[in-house]
Amino acid sequence: MPWKSSIIDDSFYQEEIRCGCRVSERLKKIWAVELDLMNELLRVCNKHDIHVCAFAGTILGAVRHKGFIPWDDDMDVCLTRDDYNKLCEVASSEFKYPYFLQTAENDTKFFCPHGRFRNSETTGIITWNDSVDYNNGIAIDVYVLDGYIENKFLFLMQYTRWRIIRTICDTYNSEGRVFKPIDRFVNSFCKYIGKSQEYNYWIKKYYAITSMYSKKTSRLGLYDLGRYYLRNYWVYKDELEDVIYVPFESIKLPIPREYDRVLKRIYGDYMSFPSEEERAAWHGGKIIYDPDISYKQYYENTKK
Repeated sequence: MPWKSSIIDDSFYQEEIRCGCRVSERLKKIWAVELDLMNELLRVCNKHDIHVCAFAGTILGAVRHKGFIPWDDDMDVCLTRDDYNKLCEVASSEFKYPYFLQTAENDTKFFCPHGRFRNSETTGIITWNDSVDYNNGIAIDVYVLDGYIENKFLFLMQYTRWRIIRTICDTYNSEGRVFKPIDRFVNSFCKYIGKSQEYNYWIKKYYAITSMYSKKTSRLGLYDLGRYYLRNYWVYKDELEDVIYVPFESIKLPIPREYDRVLKRIYGDYMSFPSEEERAAWHGGKIIYDPDISYKQYYENTKK
């Protein structure tokens, strides 16, 4: 039986046109899963006084569309390192099936340095990690923002160490689909070095490097996705913690009170729409979605 949220009205699933873009019933179902996930995540964060805030395109959607960007298919939130650790501590006791807060420590087949909050009764398979041993339910990303040091020399030293440890973590348990000879060599070498220690040793080392300046600066950046995102997707700590709740589809979502400043920093003229050619699904071709069956059932159907 397809999963269905108790907080979503049946009328929500009807196909419609938004901003000249067709929003299908199927996309509405994906949105419904993510809204339900967000509602549950906010419940637990509010209960335990964990500061969580919408991030990136989810802030943009809340401000410009009062909901999802019509051609988007995901939701993002962010936390400080301390609040993320607090969330991980309460996750196992608070989140019951089908909810699952996936971290690098509790689902080791594929290294992801931030959290993914998943619905295990749905399918959101990452195409480059289709392992049956990895939870691939539809997810919202739970990003951790760490201190960004603006001293160029200190940043270079940190980033170099980050890049090495990141590659070790990426390759430790991966089965790999690398085609360039130089990349195969680097990955094999890092995998060889990595096996000198336990997996959790490298995870702790990764977190230690990314968070080494979090107590020394008020600027917080997103390390997990590389240098471009680190330099462009950032907030000040007070912007992250001073939030207001605004309508987002059928729920209320926390966004920075100074959202205008944050969005201009990331997107520039954020109220202008991209061209029609650019209005494509954000994860088109990268994630296989099926909101009606679990990822385990999807794998079984694929085998048949």
